[in-house]
Amino acid sequence: MTTLWKQLQADYQALAATHPSSVESTSESTSTASSLISLADFQKLAPLLEQGGSLFEILTFPLVELTTFQQPFTTIATRLLQHHQAKTQQAPTLIQTVTVLGQAAYLDQLRATFLQPKIQQWLARVGNIPATAAIRQQFGIVKALKLEEQDARQAIVSFPTSRLASVLNRLLMVRLEQLAVQSAAANQVAIRIALKTESVMLPALAQLGEAMQPWVDWYREDDASTDPNPPSLERHLRIDAYLDEHIAPLPNEPVFSESFSVREIYVPLNAQPLTCEGEPDFDQPPVALEQWALNSLNDATQQDQVLLVQGSFGRGKTTFCRLFADWVRQHQHPRWTPVLISLQEVGAIEKDFEVFLQQAVPPHLTQADPDWLVHGDVRFLFFLDGFSELHLDDQASSLEQFFQQVGKFQETCANHPDMGHRLIVTGRAVVLKTLERLLPRNLKRVEILPLDAALHDQWLAQWERLTGIHTSELKQILHHPDLPERSQDLMGEPLMLYFLAAMHRDGALRLDALTGASFDRVKFLLYQQIFYWALTKHRPGLLNRELSLAETEDLRRLLAEAGLWMVQTGAESVSLESLSERFPPSDTIHTLIEALQTRLQHHALTNPLVTFYTGSECGLAYLRFSHNSFGKLFASRRLHETLEDWSHTLTRRHRSEPLIASELLHWQLFNLLGCDALTPEITSYLMVLLNANPEFDLVCLFNRLEDFYLRWCAGQFVDAPPETFPQKEMRLMRQHRPAARFVTQFGQRQIDIYTGLNVMILLLQLHGYARSRSDLPDDVAAFYPCGRQGMPEFEPERLLRIIGYSHCVSPSAFRTVVGPYLNSANLSGVNLSGVNLSGVDLSGADLRSADLSGASLRGAILGRANLVGASLEGANLSNADLRGANMIGAYLRGADLSSALLSGADLSSANLIGASLSRADLRDADLSGAYLRGASLQSADLSRSYLIGASLIGACLSNANLSQVDLSEANLHGADLSEANLRNADLTNVDLIGADLNGASLCDAILCNASLNSADLIEADLCGADLSSANLIGADLSSQAAGTVRWSERTKWADVRGLEGATSVPEALKQQLGLTDSEQ
Repeated sequence: MTTLWKQLQADYQALAATHPSSVESTSESTSTASSLISLADFQKLAPLLEQGGSLFEILTFPLVELTTFQQPFTTIATRLLQHHQAKTQQAPTLIQTVTVLGQAAYLDQLRATFLQPKIQQWLARVGNIPATAAIRQQFGIVKALKLEEQDARQAIVSFPTSRLASVLNRLLMVRLEQLAVQSAAANQVAIRIALKTESVMLPALAQLGEAMQPWVDWYREDDASTDPNPPSLERHLRIDAYLDEHIAPLPNEPVFSESFSVREIYVPLNAQPLTCEGEPDFDQPPVALEQWALNSLNDATQQDQVLLVQGSFGRGKTTFCRLFADWVRQHQHPRWTPVLISLQEVGAIEKDFEVFLQQAVPPHLTQADPDWLVHGDVRFLFFLDGFSELHLDDQASSLEQFFQQVGKFQETCANHPDMGHRLIVTGRAVVLKTLERLLPRNLKRVEILPLDAALHDQWLAQWERLTGIHTSELKQILHHPDLPERSQDLMGEPLMLYFLAAMHRDGALRLDALTGASFDRVKFLLYQQIFYWALTKHRPGLLNRELSLAETEDLRRLLAEAGLWMVQTGAESVSLESLSERFPPSDTIHTLIEALQTRLQHHALTNPLVTFYTGSECGLAYLRFSHNSFGKLFASRRLHETLEDWSHTLTRRHRSEPLIASELLHWQLFNLLGCDALTPEITSYLMVLLNANPEFDLVCLFNRLEDFYLRWCAGQFVDAPPETFPQKEMRLMRQHRPAARFVTQFGQRQIDIYTGLNVMILLLQLHGYARSRSDLPDDVAAFYPCGRQGMPEFEPERLLRIIGYSHCVSPSAFRTVVGPYLNSANLSGVNLSGVNLSGVDLSGADLRSADLSGASLRGAILGRANLVGASLEGANLSNADLRGANMIGAYLRGADLSSALLSGADLSSANLIGASLSRADLRDADLSGAYLRGASLQSADLSRSYLIGASLIGACLSNANLSQVDLSEANLHGADLSEANLRNADLTNVDLIGADLNGASLCDAILCNASLNSADLIEADLCGADLSSANLIGADLSSQAAGTVRWSERTKWADVRGLEGATSVPEALKQQLGLTDSEQ
């Protein structure tokens, strides 16, 4: 208020000094200064303007002057605001507008009261008495008044109950009491004036035109008699309440237990635009994330696009959602109404996405209104934060299904006149690895980048300002030349940067041990330091004292068990009572739990990693990680320790024995991995931990897990006499975890399946790790899921049986759980016919001679895979990524390869008869000698590919890109090449008899000795083509209806044959070649 009023005062002091007569005009134009208020009214305001007072301070003058104004105060205020907007080209905010108009409307109602005959008599007696100095000082509060947006909206909807009315009422009472009005009577007058003011607030706002019209529409009363679809004021007020309660507080939340808020430390983020396949689009420069989102929202051509923001852990996805949602609330509402949904906190995905949204938002936002999404006066901007944290325990509700629903919903909104909603979805890219080719095409994607040097310095400058800690030393440490280059990206993540700065402040940062280490080792050591600092050095400590080494270890074990619990159950918190039951009675950890429970009697305990609190209903003590990934990190530590225990051996009486006996190992596997535990994120952390230990016995662990895997495949555990390990785990799960979200759905089969699939993941990961070590032979720790082809133990159907068994969980269980880890798998000779492996990662896999006939590999990743001699007859490979794959001699008859990526693939001698390759990317592919009879290559990109000697009889290549293709010796008899691009193609000795080349571009193509008998060349472009010795008998070169063949002076016709027998040879060509009608 103060800033705007000062600006208005400056405008009109300048106006009075330079154009004293111009204020007399009452024109409605707002483009010049002469359109404002009458000279008499301006002169009355002059003292206020000169003294810097507020409009309401008119009441400090003799009250009789209030009745002498010629124009209503709302008109004066409106014209002041309009003039200011025209001058600055910037509309005043809602707060500024309501503050000025609220005073003006209040004064209008008071003026109308003073004009009543009964009041005129009283005014004649006291109306010339000015306010005392003390009262004038009190009126100064209006000038300094700072309303929040909630206060401004309250003044519009219910002025008498607003903060502004409270201030104005109090000042009016003071002024009336000075004039001997009784306090009770003065209070009644003030209440009456405020009540009358309420009715004129919206009309006053409406006078400001376009700038305030959205708010006028938002708060106008329902009028069903004049509007068949009236806006609902009650519904709008519910939305306002949601914004005030759920969105506005978010930026002001403290950063962990620091004294500053998220808003104070936040720096803007940059992002790299991505292609539809999730790869960096370097044709586009990095963008400012918030501006990118705003531009996309305001672009009418992008209304069907979902905004997808990807980023690794700690890049700031959730913080962006919270701060940008509040910015939208402040600057774009009611044009856009932000709704923030944490996907981690919602239930399973529904079949109907609108039902999912309704269940995800607070109930009072919808109030059981089935049409809440089709009110044309509300456009929601939904922030769906954390798709990587969605609960997908039944697997039928897959991430693919979620994104398909999201894409379809956005398209519906774009095409529905009353559903202009938009979606911003965030999450970690790691879980999209196997879905890239299956995602809807209407995703506009970016990846959040690490903080660059400028943003890094800006963040550290804010840290220095907020904490008073100099950062020059920290900058030197973070930019140490001996640190791995990739570690700079890690230190450019906002969350990691906070931890490093906080540890430096507390004297706990030690980066000297990181010099010369690998990136994985650096990551491991940094997290180790962070955990130790948070548990021991961060103040105040959880127990408000220094922890002993034993207590620190007990606390770490407690958090590791809690992380494992949350992974196993999907719960976001766990009671200390439940955790206590997971440790032996004699364990010292119970002393720590009792100490924590004692401290919790006074208040919650928190540090950057975890919060301990008391449940409001049951009074039990609970633990909750501050970020879901911290729980996963601790769970990874818990799993890592167990894996290392399984790999340890003892020497007893000159004999080596495992530290953990086989039977105990088998039970622990079911106990730890009998659920969807090994997500991509946890598996990634786990392998970092294993790789960081040079003494880890990889071979021993691999051999023990492989032994378990073979026993599991044989059904040894599920078929054992009661009580089986799966039964035991099921009983304990239902006994100790009754509140877990999926416990009632889990039986011994589900536990048995998940355990076996998770062991497969471990074996596949260890197999990959072993191949990366130069000290291990290729046959050591090598995993063959079906055994090695050609060996006695080889069972080609073993994996097929596993996939079928996993259907007990869901039809997509295998590809969802194991699918991301099949890269470089040894699967030569296996039988996978008819299976659904859509989206799985088989990049670099050995699939030689495998039977994949009828399999669904839609969107699968098969780049660099070895498919030599594989059978893929009738397989669905649409949208699959086969770049660089070796498919020599593969049998692909009738396969669907539409829109597949095959650039650089070797398909020589492959059988593709009747296959669909429409819109496929075959650039630089080798198809020499391939059988493509009757195949569809419509709109495919075959530029620079090799088709030497390929059989394309009757193939459809219309609109295909065949530029610079080598088709020499190929057979294109009867092929459809209409509108195809064959520029610079080599068609030497090609059989094009009866081919359709209507409208094809053959510029500079080599057609030497080609057979074009009876070919359709109408409208074909032969400019620069070499047709030396080509055979054109019966070829059709022109049509009165369709046009004629095109050629140029560079076209070579030397020794061309059969042109005299061609159909409809153009006259110009006859003359150029010296042909006569008799020769035809």
